[in-house]
Amino acid sequence: MEQGTGTIAFYDPNANYGFIEADDGGPDVIFQRRPDDPPLEVGDPVGFTLIPRPAVTPRGREALLVWKLSFVPAAA
Repeated sequence: MEQGTGTIAFYDPNANYGFIEADDGGPDVIFQRRPDDPPLEVGDPVGFTLIPRPAVTPRGREALLVWKLSFVPAAA
């Protein structure tokens, strides 16, 4: 399965879905969350695994898994 990274562009915690602006410059990626998943906020850097689909679908790209990325600053 294809993986990527991006930034949360929109997230509605009441509806448990949102969109990721992908770093690859492709179309946004829709995702859904379960209520017990760790929280996400707009602006969070994330990694994701795409659901395999044909190249052209009405829904576009959809993530199966989404996780928050943690960056460790490089040593000076």
